[in-house]
Formats: sequence, C-alpha cells, structure tokens
Amino acid sequence: MGKIEMKDIKKKSAASGGVNPCQKGAYLLLVKISKDTKIEIGALSKLFFEKGTYVYVGSAMNGIEKRVKRHFGKRKKIFWHIDYLLSAPGVKLGAALAKPSKLREECKIANKIALEGIPVLGFGCSDCNCNSHLFKVDGTSAVTNLKGFRKVKFHRKKQISK
Repeated sequence: MGKIEMKDIKKKSAASGGVNPCQKGAYLLLVKISKDTKIEIGALSKLFFEKGTYVYVGSAMNGIEKRVKRHFGKRKKIFWHIDYLLSAPGVKLGAALAKPSKLREECKIANKIALEGIPVLGFGCSDCNCNSHLFKVDGTSAVTNLKGFRKVKFHRKKQISK
C-alpha cells in the first residue's frame, strides 16, 4: 500500500471550503504504519500493530481545526492513545477529515467503520462503551461511504518578518 493522500478519498459529500476553524464535531485521521511493530500506548501497555492503514475516529467539541492541528504537530504533550501512536517511529499521519456537528457522533461513526475495519481493542475509547476508535482498514474504503465529511484545511496566521 502506498502513501495515503486526500485524492484517494473520493467523497461525494465533501465540501470544497473545508471546515470552519470554530466548528465542533467528529474527525477521522488516516494513519499509515510502515512495518509490523509493538508500540507503548499509555495505560494499554504495548500493543502489536500490523503494517498498514488505520482510521482513528475522534471528537472535537472545542473546535475541529484546533484538535486536528494538534495531531499534525510535532511538539505536544503525550496525552491520548492517538498521541502515543502518532509519536512512534514508522507511523505517519496522512490525512484528516471532519464532520461538523453539535452532537457527539464519534461512537456512531466508529461503529460504522467497525463493519469493515479490524478494531484495535480498547484504543481511544476509555470514555465510552465502544470496543475501539482505531481500525485497521484496507486502504480508504472504510471511509469513502461515510456522509458529511470534509477535508480539514488549516488556517495559518501570516508571520511578519522583521
């Protein structure tokens, strides 16, 4: 499997304008793991991850752009399960999609992806009753049929040079 790119995700419902920086909702992270590996994931201890593509389902009720930008950042406090995964060698964050909503929908979305993906048990779901919020998937097929998702575009502040 090659590099994960947004062009691989053909969304009929995708809006060209991206996501408003203040919008709340759920988001998906497409993650590529380059080789079979064991990774320390906080309280879950060491978990085995097969080489391949994974989809993580998260919630951003204080702003989608801010949360997703944090995941793409290199310097951050390791707090959530996904932080441990993304900071591991051989793990690359490929793309982010968001579904603006005032309601918490990440569990409903995770249950839909679970129909096609293989769950990493206990990952990302310590605050709910789901089996997982991270799934090994075959490419991006598990997300192409989800409705209402848009590409996350970051709004960068212009820097003034002196």
